[in-house]
Amino acid sequence: MFFNYLIVKLSKIGSGRFGVHMSNDEWYKYLSDDEVIIKLKVTPGALRSEFVGTYGGELKVRLNAAPVDGKANKELIKFIASIGRCPKDAVKLLRGHKSKHKTIQCKSALIPLISECFE
Repeated sequence: MFFNYLIVKLSKIGSGRFGVHMSNDEWYKYLSDDEVIIKLKVTPGALRSEFVGTYGGELKVRLNAAPVDGKANKELIKFIASIGRCPKDAVKLLRGHKSKHKTIQCKSALIPLISECFE
């Protein structure tokens, strides 16, 4: 009983500096064979843009841009496109233009590339 409680508590800690990664794949959902929707939790104002891990069904991303005049949204699209080596117009911001919780649509080939960044 205590061991199960400890596992649940550790899984809620999240990821990043402590190296604890949740093993859920709720942060993305396939629309078709080549399109996917990704749920993100964005933290702007970081020293560099990077994927941190997953937490609460979202992919955590730190961005090297201020949340002013859409700069963080532009950096997010640029960063994800650079990971997948695809054009910026292949990444679409669907929801969350003024929120930390965002939803994007992109090619499904990006999922393994993104996963490699935080595993």
